[in-house]
Amino acid sequence: VNVSGTHSVGQLLTAAPGTWNDAKDGNPAPALTYQWRRADDAGGSGAADIAAATATTYTLTAADAHKFVCVVETATDSGTPMPAQAVAVATAWTLVQNTAPVLQADKPVAVLEESQDTALGISAPTDVDNDTLTITVKVIATAGKGTVTKASGTVLAVNDVLTAGELTGLLFDTVTDATGAAGTFRYEVTDGTATVSQTVTAEGPGLSGPTEKTVTSSTSLSDLFVTPDD
Repeated sequence: VNVSGTHSVGQLLTAAPGTWNDAKDGNPAPALTYQWRRADDAGGSGAADIAAATATTYTLTAADAHKFVCVVETATDSGTPMPAQAVAVATAWTLVQNTAPVLQADKPVAVLEESQDTALGISAPTDVDNDTLTITVKVIATAGKGTVTKASGTVLAVNDVLTAGELTGLLFDTVTDATGAAGTFRYEVTDGTATVSQTVTAEGPGLSGPTEKTVTSSTSLSDLFVTPDD
């Protein structure tokens, strides 16, 4: 028996039947059954059957994340003219690979001059493996141009660790009479194996003009302000 498919959560695995020889009993061909199993390591420690996983296909779930899986194929002959017998073979244990967290794409945020509490509109990160995620601030706005704060008003600093709720509630406050680029806001999310990041760029009108400019989404705040000549 052979298995095809990608070993990561949400992916479909398919078992291709092996070739069996039942020369003593002749036809019909042996009946084949399947059981998918899960273990803690490549040696099969803690191995157990996966409930209701008895088809030739199996879709990996969050319970399989960072575990090892295999499929057992059992061939049972007809028993004619000799007593029926069953023989089982299993594939090698294969690691279910980590899937990186998913973040909102980099995006622009529009900021008006001297505005306060402009929402960055960041979505909460997701992880199909259900891993614990750590969110860390890596880059903040340029000093003297603006600040990124929690909804509570707390100003962020580099290396601050945020909850998902705090991340989705982040706000940008401009500094009075500030002009020019405001810099970049960037955070990272890790599941303990993979690390991904988003940068949000905020842009806005100059002190003398009402026209808004688009801010980029990787949550970086570059070119947040334009000069009066723009």
